[in-house]
Amino acid sequence: MVQSMLIDRFHITNHFETHELPLYLLEIAKGGLKCRRDTTSKPAIADPSRPRFRWSSAPAPPPPPPGWHPPSPSEQKTLMQSLHLRTKGWPFWLVVAMLSHQPELLGRPVIDKTGLEGAYDCEMNWSQAGSDGTGQFFFTAVRDQLGLTLHPSKGPVEVLVIDSISLPSGN
Repeated sequence: MVQSMLIDRFHITNHFETHELPLYLLEIAKGGLKCRRDTTSKPAIADPSRPRFRWSSAPAPPPPPPGWHPPSPSEQKTLMQSLHLRTKGWPFWLVVAMLSHQPELLGRPVIDKTGLEGAYDCEMNWSQAGSDGTGQFFFTAVRDQLGLTLHPSKGPVEVLVIDSISLPSGN
């Protein structure tokens, strides 16, 4: 739906290309994996590469509660001081997806080279750089608490290229 709206309103044309870009390779650290394999949970979330049903439009999320406001810069700094991740029976691809969306990775994709499949229980606490937190920083916490390493590398990444776009047309 969004794609057709962009084409109709903005006359957008685009294509995909593969570029050699910076990325991170996720591997098991020398000390071994510290996440425990969960054999008791049934997978709650299916692997997105194997769709089993058709997606339908979801209802809109509820509005924020009365009096809610985005955190101020000082509140944001406090929130960044101590971050916590706990997975219980998460499929490993979801653990990788969560790690790949952390701001410390500067938007670089994460390529899973661990070979792990199935569900895992993981726990990690860290502080973001620039905060007053006392926890380990992200890369150290990934290594010491999860038993994984993120190695900077370069590799093929699919990117969206906008060929042309116009000012929006009227409704």
